[in-house]
Amino acid sequence: MQKRMSFIVSLIVVIMMLTALPFVAGTVQAADPNKLVGGSASLGGANYKIMSGWSLIIDRKMGKKVIIEATGGPVANLKLIERNEAQVGVVTQSLAWEGFAGKGWADKKYVLSRAMFAVHVAYLDGIVLAKSGIKDFMDMGGKNISVGPAGGTPAVVVKRICDFLGEKPNYRYLGQGDSMRSLKDGLIDGAIFMGGAPRPAFAQLGASVPVRSLHLTKEQLDRVSKAFPQYSTGVIKKGTYKYLEKDVHTLTDWYAYMVHKDLSDDLVYQLTKTTFENLDEFKKVHKAVKIMAPENVVRCQVPLHPGALKYFKEKGINVPERLIEGK
Repeated sequence: MQKRMSFIVSLIVVIMMLTALPFVAGTVQAADPNKLVGGSASLGGANYKIMSGWSLIIDRKMGKKVIIEATGGPVANLKLIERNEAQVGVVTQSLAWEGFAGKGWADKKYVLSRAMFAVHVAYLDGIVLAKSGIKDFMDMGGKNISVGPAGGTPAVVVKRICDFLGEKPNYRYLGQGDSMRSLKDGLIDGAIFMGGAPRPAFAQLGASVPVRSLHLTKEQLDRVSKAFPQYSTGVIKKGTYKYLEKDVHTLTDWYAYMVHKDLSDDLVYQLTKTTFENLDEFKKVHKAVKIMAPENVVRCQVPLHPGALKYFKEKGINVPERLIEGK
């Protein structure tokens, strides 16, 4: 009898261990099958706000909870997806391509992420106090400049630009909220990020103290864009921030939502379809999303997940062969 009870207890323990596993063979999922983890950006960033708004739509329309985590940004999100600690992440496509190919920032090939859809433009966007003597990137040598968490796009891009221009700031890797507090308190001299505009943290700081934008000059932008063709150029319009008194030409990239390649085709299809069927609502979350459209899928730089590809084909979108795995 005692041996039988011991066997039953052991069997129960084994069953509990198996049911607690976070994924089933071949299919990635959170511990709760109705939940996903989404990697966004640091608190105060546009992408944290945008992804949080998106998750509410997915929860309400699909009954699927996406738990949004504040992260270091695209590089961190790719690494989280690779480790299956997140199943969705927002990633700038230049860094996604480098990760997929094992180039640039990547210490290896990050091959478990697939694109779902393009969301919005990422703008290189800087800020300093109005009393600062920093006017452009050539004034940053020896200055304390925050470029966001080490896993974010600006931490990679700003260093590339400064190395190319021969400038050597003292880099500080602070989240956006901490960057604004440190800037206001005089602990750093400036902050440069890359993401959607307007950036909530910049707008809030500009409402409390006199500030001005920090960007590349036209000559610097021309040189940088020729040296790094993986980036494009764009304009942050006058009035995007109250302190922005003229249009600013700057470096740009594209953000896309990426998913683990082993998420089921049906789930990714439903996530994609639900997003675009509720696009008017999603666009109200942040001004940056207003340009979102199915046709922007061409902005993705790594293969699409088959579930997303199925949606775009149904909608008659011309998907480039480079985004179709196996082509």
